[in-house]
Amino acid sequence: MAGAAPRGGLPKVDNMRVAIVAARWNAHINDRLTEGALTVFRNEGFDMDEDVKVFHVPGAVELTFALSLIHISEPTR
Repeated sequence: MAGAAPRGGLPKVDNMRVAIVAARWNAHINDRLTEGALTVFRNEGFDMDEDVKVFHVPGAVELTFALSLIHISEPTR
């Protein structure tokens, strides 16, 4: 998927935090997508320990539930 990263960089947002929720189903695809996203955030200067979190769920059905839990447990700054 070389060359699939956004061109021109990401918009700058103060105190932005990112949650990536990836399904383990089709891991051969989702793992590469997750790594690509992490590379973009790393290259954009995000603090990978503080501002970017990755969560894994079994499949697509659990994605929205996981996102709702993250939204409740991670208050905005």
